[in-house]
Amino acid sequence: MNIRKLFIRVLGVTAVLGLGGLAILVGLAGCQNEGGSGLRLFDSSVEQKDTWAIRCFRASGPNHTQWAAQLADVLRQSSGLDPQKVRIESTPEKSTVYYGEYKKVMSRETGDLEFPPDYREDIALIRQINVGGQPLFSLPTPELIGGSTPTTETVTAWDVRNAPGPYTLQIAVFYNTPTFQQRREAAEQYVQLLREEGFNAYFYHEGVKSYVFVGDFDESDIVPTPAGPRFGPRVERLIAQREEEFRYVLENGHRVRHKGPDGRLIVPSSLLIRVPQ
Repeated sequence: MNIRKLFIRVLGVTAVLGLGGLAILVGLAGCQNEGGSGLRLFDSSVEQKDTWAIRCFRASGPNHTQWAAQLADVLRQSSGLDPQKVRIESTPEKSTVYYGEYKKVMSRETGDLEFPPDYREDIALIRQINVGGQPLFSLPTPELIGGSTPTTETVTAWDVRNAPGPYTLQIAVFYNTPTFQQRREAAEQYVQLLREEGFNAYFYHEGVKSYVFVGDFDESDIVPTPAGPRFGPRVERLIAQREEEFRYVLENGHRVRHKGPDGRLIVPSSLLIRVPQ
């Protein structure tokens, strides 16, 4: 699944600390005291190319094709649904029943990309189908079936452990929430879009979080000062290309202020980290 229009909140870190296998070396001080409004990280013109379907049922095992055929027939006979929009995709290992095709649209209220009204109506109808008072399709869910998805080999090459330099700049973190379960896909899609725009971008997945980085740096890009290490000129030039996006560590959609060591609310800044081996 590719990410759609996502907005992220910032992870509150300002000092030298460990992020699993990632050693954060530089946290630029003096963050601007701002937060709240969202940053649009993804180009809607790209995301609107993505096509979604409702995955109604998926089964594996010796009789998966028969189960899929029977449940597809139930969908075709259900009031309010178009039988022409029901289809089955099967492999030797599993069968999946899909309904419809949808493209996300821009919300006038929020500016987010969201599913259109016919998607919401169709998935509600599918959830209502029952046998003996029990829902037959209790967990229909959207699934991306078309879009600008990179190959597995390409995505693997974007893992930060394949970065050529010893340091890179952390600019984002994703994690799952009750309403968002695609943090890995989100990080990879963000990396894809940055690379399409000419940036060397990378991701790193941990157990519950996925991080995004940009740029390749070395020891000369860390400048010692009496107040602590600072970003060198090459890092600052990269940040200047996307000041609002690369100056901060963004988390699941916004720049958000967090309480700093002195108790003041700050927006955590982007971080130069050592590339994990």
